[in-house]
Amino acid sequence: MAFPVGPFRRIPLGGGAKFPSNFPLTLPGLEEYYDSRGLTFAHGATITNWPDLSGHSPTRDMATAGLPGGMVGPTMLATSSLSPKGKRLVRFNGINSGLTTSTIVAFPNAVLGHSFHTYASWRATAAPPAAFPGADIWMTSLFGSVPKELGLQTVGTNLLFSRDSGGFHTAGARPNGLHLISLTLTPPSTGVFYVDAVVRATFTYTLAAPAADTTSFSDTVNNNVPLNADMGHFEWYSRAHTPAQVALFYLWSSIFWGF
Repeated sequence: MAFPVGPFRRIPLGGGAKFPSNFPLTLPGLEEYYDSRGLTFAHGATITNWPDLSGHSPTRDMATAGLPGGMVGPTMLATSSLSPKGKRLVRFNGINSGLTTSTIVAFPNAVLGHSFHTYASWRATAAPPAAFPGADIWMTSLFGSVPKELGLQTVGTNLLFSRDSGGFHTAGARPNGLHLISLTLTPPSTGVFYVDAVVRATFTYTLAAPAADTTSFSDTVNNNVPLNADMGHFEWYSRAHTPAQVALFYLWSSIFWGF
């Protein structure tokens, strides 16, 4: 069979092989992997720790430890507001919820690039205390290195965007609702935004010098740009992924969470 990933592209699936539930582990360069399906918190409970499944636990576990004053963990969706396939999701409230890692001392070499994938249902934040108009940062990753931020805005010029030491890079209209958003950074300077495995925009990026850093969901550095989303998974690779690999992430999300 062939799985459609866009209006003109299909990924063949031969031999009837079962697609692995832990697919991110099959690709090299995995730095972080968070999966909502394995969380056991009760419905509505505050999530204090979201284990990293990439092999870097506990250093890169997402946790509430280290959050700025007034911030709390997101909550578990276990019995309602689930994904289309009935899977658990992590709810960030658009006000003051977030998670962060401890310091990643050995920042991965950027020679092979970076790739980020996240599956979530995004909601516009009506009146955030945001540094960007109507914004919700769905991931402030590697703050101070690259990229500094990846986010969405409801108004303004930076709608689906990333920001690095060279400035802002945008991909046009903000995708509301449930989507897989992917960002690939291929050396020396080619960045590509995907929404549901379809290329949305390409741009030129600038890498900062590798350094010790952290990864966070919501702006836990400044506590001023809230994440408003129900998230199923997030992955970061120290590799630049091909369009075919991005399409496999869309297939995996479709099979196990649904759209």
